[in-house]
Amino acid sequence: MSLKVIRPVINFEKGRGHNNCQLIVYHCTGYPANTAEGIFRWFNNPASEKSSHDLILPNGDLWELVNTKDTSWGAGIVGMKNGIPDPPKNQIARKWWEKGGRINQIVHNIEILVVENKNPTEEQYKTAIERGKEIAKIWSIPIDSEHFCGHRDIRSDKLCPGLVSVPRIIIEANKPMLTDTPKVNNLTSQQKQSILNLLIAFIVDSAIIERIKKLFQ
Repeated sequence: MSLKVIRPVINFEKGRGHNNCQLIVYHCTGYPANTAEGIFRWFNNPASEKSSHDLILPNGDLWELVNTKDTSWGAGIVGMKNGIPDPPKNQIARKWWEKGGRINQIVHNIEILVVENKNPTEEQYKTAIERGKEIAKIWSIPIDSEHFCGHRDIRSDKLCPGLVSVPRIIIEANKPMLTDTPKVNNLTSQQKQSILNLLIAFIVDSAIIERIKKLFQ
């Protein structure tokens, strides 16, 4: 990543309620006042009840707003459908929510400074990939579509993370490992299933991105 700056915000909870982080969730800021300082002020406003662990600027710089050992407030609400809660699409978040757990306590939230109908910069993608790998290493989280997801995989009524492609982040984060991948015939059934799941996620994500583009045309 280009530059990492520690800029603490007040909207967070100390610790994770004795839980380990299990998910890395990507967001787009999508706010009308879409500036880094505007987001920083929003996350320092107690009335907003919002925050993320990280904010990635267009030039690739990263602001660490909340330490990964603590709980940020970026993915704690599920969507609503016909007036009733719509369970998360992500299975880890769904199981946690179904047993009454607070989703934010098992999530590391990464905010990318971009609106829903704009693509992140290449610098932002590079930092999003590097930061994802760093947090995954800290918490021993696999880099796959089960453990890396977008906000809409938790809250179905959100467009977030907009045009941010989480499957691309997963694929590029795995590139060093993929260069040494054995031939398909030598893969275990688990490895084959993981690759298949990632390809499916990429296709589905691309379709969602196309629908988001049409909403803003």
